[in-house]
Amino acid sequence: MAKSLALCDDVERSETERADIFYKHLSQMHQNDKVLANRKEVRLEADRLSLGPRAVLVIAEVLFNNPSTILNDIKKYAPLLLLFTRSGEDQKRAQMYTWGAMAKLIERHSDQNLIDKACHLLKTLYDCDVIEEDIILDWYDKGPSKKFVSRELSAKILARCSPMVTWLRQAEEEESESSEEESEANNHTITQPINGSNSAKVPATNVTDDEDDDVDIDAI
Repeated sequence: MAKSLALCDDVERSETERADIFYKHLSQMHQNDKVLANRKEVRLEADRLSLGPRAVLVIAEVLFNNPSTILNDIKKYAPLLLLFTRSGEDQKRAQMYTWGAMAKLIERHSDQNLIDKACHLLKTLYDCDVIEEDIILDWYDKGPSKKFVSRELSAKILARCSPMVTWLRQAEEEESESSEEESEANNHTITQPINGSNSAKVPATNVTDDEDDDVDIDAI
């Protein structure tokens, strides 16, 4: 009974207080290296505290606090992030909050020039399926925002990530063109007379897609 009342009391706290409870809970699990093994429990705790997509802000603060290992840390903890960004009704917002968390980390570690890794961060999140293409393009098209960091820093991050966005759009255009060519090839038929009366329709050979080149992050 006492435990049940305590749980109810947690839910009735302010959002800041609930986020702090989640922060302490996750930090303890992180110290004991039990986050991945208990990632479903982490999601349940975030849901219990009604943190919604903002839970990923806390996750990023706890798990991605080392600029020198942040890219590997994202890959390591992607299975946890996916529980928030690729499931549930708030998954799209969770993706935006995840990228917002990266912006806040760039701001926090400005003395270590983490902004130089902005495009690498975005590419890693994309490669791990944490953030989808449409979310990236929508974020870029909206331009600088002061939702997570200053508008000035937001503009700088956008500029750093422009090569990634260009690559995504080029890949999308090439895929669209290849699909159109393949469709035209499938619809095209060659008729040949058989015994001077009947004709047989022979489908033309399908056009094969060229493999997309990977974005050269090191050249960005």
